[in-house]
Amino acid sequence: MPSIKFMKKNLILIASFLSLSSYSQNFVVLHDNPDNFAKILTSTIAKEIYPNRNFIDFSLSEQTACKEEGYCFKEIGKLSDDTTVIYISRYQMGFERYLYVTFINLKDKVVQRSLGTSCEFCTKLEQIDMIKALLIDNDMSLNEMPSFAVFPNLNLKYPSTIDNKDTLLGFEINSSIPAQIYLNGKYLGESPQKIRAKKNTQANIMLLAENHDDFKKTITFKRNSRETFNLIPKMTDIIVQSSPPKATLYVNGKKVGSTPRTLKKIKMTTELKLRFVLENYLEDSIIFTPMTSNDNNLLVELERGQALIKVKHDVSDAERKDVLVEINGKEMGTLDQFNNDILVVDAGRNNIKLTKDEIVKEENFKARIDDFIDWEVAFLETVEITISF
Repeated sequence: MPSIKFMKKNLILIASFLSLSSYSQNFVVLHDNPDNFAKILTSTIAKEIYPNRNFIDFSLSEQTACKEEGYCFKEIGKLSDDTTVIYISRYQMGFERYLYVTFINLKDKVVQRSLGTSCEFCTKLEQIDMIKALLIDNDMSLNEMPSFAVFPNLNLKYPSTIDNKDTLLGFEINSSIPAQIYLNGKYLGESPQKIRAKKNTQANIMLLAENHDDFKKTITFKRNSRETFNLIPKMTDIIVQSSPPKATLYVNGKKVGSTPRTLKKIKMTTELKLRFVLENYLEDSIIFTPMTSNDNNLLVELERGQALIKVKHDVSDAERKDVLVEINGKEMGTLDQFNNDILVVDAGRNNIKLTKDEIVKEENFKARIDDFIDWEVAFLETVEITISF
């Protein structure tokens, strides 16, 4: 584990240097990643770092559930009306691990302190030592990363004074969608984040989000401010094919031509509703979202529609086994194998041939999807007899 040094930079972590005596009566440890290691960190904080403080149990399963729905702070407020939340944020980028601890007084809705540290190639045991070094008799971050957790929905008050001889200005970084923020090449965390620095300090920020162009900007601290950066979705082409081809294609309700079709410059964040219409085939609809910035190939297999043809004949039930059925040149068996003498055929043109002994009955049908067609067939020849008296 690399040696930990106290570092004082123009960009520093916001901290209100308060002793624990100024905090609430009760404490709850809340994790952004409530995994098994989070349980170990909670135990370390409660039993080794602050053993004389009252910690309210807020299980990892409860944290997982409330984190998904976004109501963790509301649930903690039900446990006590005088609670300080110790919020643990952990991130990893490459081989470097980042750990931040933010103290939030829920009663007064105030962020009281926030500290950060980081290490490379460090084990979980070394990370436990890191959090001890960060919190025991210490009011400074142990790395150069400036950050504290921001919770827009809580309307929290953030520290306005810092134990530093120079006045610092704040800059809150927001993005149009959740994004990873890098500050001067170092991973800061997910948006939103807030940093502070001396006036006229310049900082390079970069925002990364899946399926969006990388956003880079150099900011200068002139005044306390906040800014929301708009991330632009990447564009891609989509090649849409169907089997069989020549299906009419509708995109989000609009007719765009027939398959195969190339849809140009589609935003990778766009959800496309595609509909395929082809005569004698069942209409098919899918929802498609591009996955890569390269060409996206989409092939949809269309299902042939069917129709029913009822054979109305004059043979006895016993003779049905003697009637051979042929559909579009393919032998299908004998008529007694078809339930109620109903033939299932593909929609479209069909040639049907029935053969009994040497008698052949043949007919061409143009059937639409779900048609029910009656076909009257006579195998017994009628003979006209004239009787003279």
